[in-house]
Amino acid sequence: MFYGSYLVLFLISFYFILPVVNYNRISIYLIILVINLVFGIAYFIYQRSVKEKKLVSNLFINVAGGSIVIIFVLFVAGLPIFRASGYKNLLPSPKYKEFSKEINYIDEKNIPTVNEKYAKLLADKKLGEETSLGSRVELGDLTLQNVNGKLYYVGPLNHSGLFKWMFNKSTPGYIMVSATNDHDVKLVKELNGKSISLKYSPSAYLNDDLKRHIYLNGEIFRGITDFTFEIDDKGKPYWTATIYKNTIGFSGKKSVGIVLVDAETGNIKKYSTENAPKWVDRIQPLDFVESNVNKWGKYIHGAFNFSGKDKLKTTEGVGVVYNNGRCYYYTGLTSVGKDESTVGFTLVDTRTQEATIFKISGATETAGTKSSEGKVQNLGYTGSFPVLINVENIPTYFVTLNDKNGLTKMFAMVSVSDYNAVGTGESISECKSNYIRVLQSKGNTTNLVSTGNLNEIKGTILRINSSIINGSSFYTFVLKEHPKEIFQAPLSISNELPITQINDKITIKYNDTKQKQSFINCLDFDNLEFAQE
Repeated sequence: MFYGSYLVLFLISFYFILPVVNYNRISIYLIILVINLVFGIAYFIYQRSVKEKKLVSNLFINVAGGSIVIIFVLFVAGLPIFRASGYKNLLPSPKYKEFSKEINYIDEKNIPTVNEKYAKLLADKKLGEETSLGSRVELGDLTLQNVNGKLYYVGPLNHSGLFKWMFNKSTPGYIMVSATNDHDVKLVKELNGKSISLKYSPSAYLNDDLKRHIYLNGEIFRGITDFTFEIDDKGKPYWTATIYKNTIGFSGKKSVGIVLVDAETGNIKKYSTENAPKWVDRIQPLDFVESNVNKWGKYIHGAFNFSGKDKLKTTEGVGVVYNNGRCYYYTGLTSVGKDESTVGFTLVDTRTQEATIFKISGATETAGTKSSEGKVQNLGYTGSFPVLINVENIPTYFVTLNDKNGLTKMFAMVSVSDYNAVGTGESISECKSNYIRVLQSKGNTTNLVSTGNLNEIKGTILRINSSIINGSSFYTFVLKEHPKEIFQAPLSISNELPITQINDKITIKYNDTKQKQSFINCLDFDNLEFAQE
C-alpha cells in the first residue's frame, strides 16, 4: 500500500514540477534524487511509527548514494581550475574587424526610435481600446524582431489568471508595435480572414501550459529554456525555445537547436541551429551569450592569470541591433577593474553565437546615456539603454529621451569615443544634424576623419520646400547641378533658408560618406544672393 501511494505521489509531483524546472539529463536526476530522499524519510518515519527496526530501504540508500557520488564527480570535473579552456571556448573565437566596414550606415527612417518601455505603453493603450478584451487578457513580454525587413516589438495576449483561462481557454491574438514609427501599432486578431486563437502559452495551465506541453511531447530529457513569442513573415504566431546541453559538468550550457511550437495547434517541430527557419531571430539565449563572453574574457589566458593580463568583462546591459538583416546582441567590453570606459565592444550573432570584436575605446553605454540626459537636464528627461548605430562611419549611441510618463520627447546621439560629443533634437534629422555639427566643431582629428570627406559645393536651387517635424523647421531642396540628390537643412544652421527661392545661387557643406541615404544632411548653408559686398 505504501509503495502504491509513493508511486502516485511521485507521478503527481513529477507532473506539476514539469513547467517549473528547466530539464536536462542532470536536473532530471537531481529531481528524482530529491523526491526519493523526501519519500525515503517519510518511509523511515512510517517504519519507526509501527515500531519496526528495519532501516530505510536499500533502494533509497542506493539511489541517494549513487546520486551524491555522480553530483560530486560532475561538480569537481566542472571546476574552472580544470576546465578553463572549455569555458573560454564556449564562445567561438571572436573575429576582430573594423567598425565602418562591418556595420552598415543606418538610414534615418530605420533608426529604432521606439524603445521597449515606450512600446509597452503604446501596446497597453491599444489593448485598452478594446474594452471587452482588456478585461480578459493582458499583454505578454514584447520581443524585438525583424518582420519582412521591418523592426517590430511583438507581444502575445496572455491569460490574466486561472479563472480567465478556465472560461476562455485561448486568447485572440497579439500586438505589434513598430520600432521606427510610434503611429504603427496593430492588434492582430485575424490572419488570412481566420480568427487567431492562442491556446498554448506560459500563462495557460495544465496541459495548455507551454513548458509542460513541450516536455510531455518528447523533450523531457533535454534542456529547454528561453521561451520566446515570435511570428513568421506571414504573421503566423509561434513560440520558440532553445534546446541546450551542459558540456562542462553542471555548467557550460551550449545551444544545439530550437523547438518551434505552433501557438494555436501546439504542433511541435525541432531544428538544429543550422537549419532553423530564417525568420527565427533568436536561438542563443541572452544569458548564455553574456555568460560566455564574460568567461571568454576571464579565462583568455587560463585559470592562473593572476596578473589579470588582457582580462575583459562586459559592461552593464546588453542591447540588440540589426545589421544586414541579421540580429546581434551587443555590449561594451572593459578591462577588469575598469568600469568607466570601454576598450571595445562585441557583436554576437543571436542565431549562431559568432562573435565580432571592434577595438574602439570610449564610453560605456551607461556613461553615454547619462551624457545624453545631462544635455537636457533642465527638462528632466531620462534616457533609454542606447542602441549602437553607424552615423557616417563613427560608432554612435542612439538614445531616446523620455518624460516622466515614459513618452518619447527627444532623441540624442552620443559618440562612443567621446561622450562629450552629444547632439539632441526633437526629430532624427535635427538630432543627426546637431550631432555632426558638434563633431565638426570639436576639431578632433579622429572624429573629422571618421565622419567622411567634408564636401563643399555650389549650385542653383531647382526646388525647395519647408516642413515641420516634431516642432522643428526643415528645408528640403534639389540643385539643378545635382538633380538626383535631395538635400536637407534645419533652420538652425542658417536664417537665410526661409527667404531662399528657386534659381538662387547657394553654397552648402556636407559629409560625403559614399553610402546611400534618403537625404544628404547639410552642415552649412549660405545663400550667395545675400552676400555682403
